[in-house]
Amino acid sequence: MFPNHSTPAESEEPHPLVFCIFATEADFHQVRPELRHLPYTAFLRNAANLVASAQWRGDPIVIKELRAGHYHAWLDRHGLEESIPNCSIYGGFAPVMDNQSLLTKLGADCKQTGHLSRLHSFTDTPDPALVNQVEDLVVSLAVAHQYHRPLSILRLVFAMAHLADDQKTATAVWALADQIATGLPQKGVEKALADSVALAAVL
Repeated sequence: MFPNHSTPAESEEPHPLVFCIFATEADFHQVRPELRHLPYTAFLRNAANLVASAQWRGDPIVIKELRAGHYHAWLDRHGLEESIPNCSIYGGFAPVMDNQSLLTKLGADCKQTGHLSRLHSFTDTPDPALVNQVEDLVVSLAVAHQYHRPLSILRLVFAMAHLADDQKTATAVWALADQIATGLPQKGVEKALADSVALAAVL
């Protein structure tokens, strides 16, 4: 499917600020049981302060939904332990938050969440099993090379699209790229696509 390859360390260039927000109080306590003493309302208040600070700085913000069941299933699937870095990687694959009430509590401007259009027109229907295989490879590389930011992960997926040697694989890779890019700022997605050309050349 792809040649064996390694990736350089994640660069320190600007990236959109991505928050993985616990969708419910139950999700919060299941994922962070050590914080049971902290009320969910206090967590939301702290998250809202972080969102406000980021907006004041002009940082692009993406709010991702963190559901305990989905997150733990994702960790199990990839054989990963629960950790902040792994949660950051999960943020690249988690769905964009669409709970308007919760977004309002956080003070997030939903109209500025950004990219929602498809990146590629498929001539074939993506093979779900192959998309999962591509994700498995992407996650293993992200963990090995400490790619924690969604746009860094997206850049890696774009590079894989350049390297795909058949239409079926390319379609699966672009399908995963669409999934990750949904919600990310358009300019960031475009930069990740441009940067992926150089990355593909060294893989």
